Amino acid sequence: MTSRSRISGLLGHHVVVIGVAVALFRTLFLEEARPAPGMYPRVPPPEGLLEREKEYLAWLDSYVAWLVRVARSHQRRFVLLTCASGLSALAISPAVAVRAPIWIPAALGFITAACQFLLVLGQDQKLYLLIHEQSVKLQKIRRDFGFGTDSAQDGWAMRKRFTEFRQAVEKIKENYGSQVFRIKGQEPPPPPQTAIAG
Repeated sequence: MTSRSRISGLLGHHVVVIGVAVALFRTLFLEEARPAPGMYPRVPPPEGLLEREKEYLAWLDSYVAWLVRVARSHQRRFVLLTCASGLSALAISPAVAVRAPIWIPAALGFITAACQFLLVLGQDQKLYLLIHEQSVKLQKIRRDFGFGTDSAQDGWAMRKRFTEFRQAVEKIKENYGSQVFRIKGQEPPPPPQTAIAG
């Protein structure tokens, strides 16, 4: 194999890799990261809420938006590491076939191993699925509370319904929070100690 054919083979391989990288970048960072706003309509709070209850709903909306951003960051990192590992592994054989310098296959092998190590260490796929599931459940009970509350309810009935809603939110947070701690290899924080009057 002549040096010219080796160079053309290397260039062709790099063009393919760059094209795949551009397509992935477009999908991950431009299209997926900017969903249509109409797909996530904002549900107004029901009438008859106290000011602190409206503040809790506003906090919940911001918390769900934060969960969505965290889940997407885990997903992007998982996809990028998986693609980098796979493309590097696939590039080793062509690099050896065209008799590239020895450091090129070695570097590709190192990139593959490093990406696999980060995939195991980060657990991004599990965290993405778990946090995404949590955000979906929180959005569902938020919508149910907004649409299922009768504006004609009296103050006592509204307080009772809001208390049940808040307890459901805190239960979901506690359940999924402990699962995230376990995936990260950490112990969840102990519940607060309640003082017992003597």
